[in-house]
Amino acid sequence: MKQILGAVRVVLVIGVLVGGTGLLLLAALLRLRWHGIPVANRIPVGMSRLFNLIFNVRLTVHDHARLRAHRGFVVPNHISFIDIVVMFAVMPVRFLSAIEVKRRPVIGWAASAAGTIFVDRSDIHSRRQAVLAIADSYLAAPDPPIVIFAEGRLGTGDRVYPFQLGLFKLAKQHNIAYLPVAIQYDRPDIAVWRGREGESLVEAGWKAATFWGPLHVSVTPLDLVSPTSEDHAAQLADAAQVAIAAKLALPAVPARAKAGE
Repeated sequence: MKQILGAVRVVLVIGVLVGGTGLLLLAALLRLRWHGIPVANRIPVGMSRLFNLIFNVRLTVHDHARLRAHRGFVVPNHISFIDIVVMFAVMPVRFLSAIEVKRRPVIGWAASAAGTIFVDRSDIHSRRQAVLAIADSYLAAPDPPIVIFAEGRLGTGDRVYPFQLGLFKLAKQHNIAYLPVAIQYDRPDIAVWRGREGESLVEAGWKAATFWGPLHVSVTPLDLVSPTSEDHAAQLADAAQVAIAAKLALPAVPARAKAGE
């Protein structure tokens, strides 16, 4: 039965992806806007909510109004491919994402149409260009907010890894407010994508597709941070990491331990 469930869900999600991507590309081409936000940023909201319905993902958003009113960066922890769906389901957003996502059929096209900023983390020049692209994108249009997974990697669900400094340097340089956000799953064994252990995206997706559910996930915004040029990026990064780890009741990996993890 689980195999049948998984197959049905995969077929339904492929339909949502293909149909939604077509609408995304059309909306991006026509530059349609609604209430000041590109329609290409609104379509993924509906697509993600359909995904949650199909996969029996139950989303709880704490202080939803504060999230929706925020203009700036949103900084969540990152353990699953579902994190992206979750954040899209909350509200219209833009993402910073790895260049590998852009190369994936359908998903990459949809991400590009939705205004995703891509970065090659193995290329220092690309990382610098991404920082400039984020600044230009935000200053040109602060809404919708930009989601940045500051760990720069997939977590393991049992700790929060050190946050990259680039985001925080940019935030203090341009006085851009950011909102740390804690994403928590009741079944990390299902949600966590163990890519660093060799689990492929297909395997992670199939694991979720064959899980009857429900899979409960909560999204909790923490205290808003409005940095100034006087702040230190490393301290801002550490504070955000520790705050999210405390909310999740998980250890925060010290920055100096990153290389050995």
